[in-house]
Amino acid sequence: KLTHGMSGEVINRIITDHIDVGFYLGSLAPYEPAIDPDQLDGASLFHERELTTFTYQVLAPKGWEDRVIGKDWQALADLPWIGTPQDSVHCRLLDAELSEDGITPNYVCSVDQEPSMLAMVRSGVGLSLCRESIALDEMQTRGLVVADQVSIQTSLRFIALKSRAKDPNVKAAFEVLDSTWD
Repeated sequence: KLTHGMSGEVINRIITDHIDVGFYLGSLAPYEPAIDPDQLDGASLFHERELTTFTYQVLAPKGWEDRVIGKDWQALADLPWIGTPQDSVHCRLLDAELSEDGITPNYVCSVDQEPSMLAMVRSGVGLSLCRESIALDEMQTRGLVVADQVSIQTSLRFIALKSRAKDPNVKAAFEVLDSTWD
């Protein structure tokens, strides 16, 4: 049975054995310390396959060049941001990047879907993280602005609990992935 959800929800469903496998975008590191070390099988809780990497850019409304070009994370954090739920990759990536320096973004609204985030940026509400391919398309087709001094790299992974790697369903899912993913 297939289900859909934010990758933060997917990982929680895997940890709680509600699903066998899933696609996860972002670092698995925050989940490792939360697990009892006695439950760990080897160095990691997860059996995973990295599938690809993504770059996330900061996307700004049209006309915000002076506000974002040449600016670092601290300067950008003071501008209005479009927030997302805590399980969203956008929130997890941004929080991980900024929290190291004690920076908190100035969230002025919250949405839960990527199309809504783009609509808010297009309408001039504020900044949002956006996959590079989408950000560049928005820049070329709609004149939105992409910050030039900051970006975030992350990976898309296919994951399961390491303790379930030999389960027939998990094993089959990874075999199908290996035969279809280039």
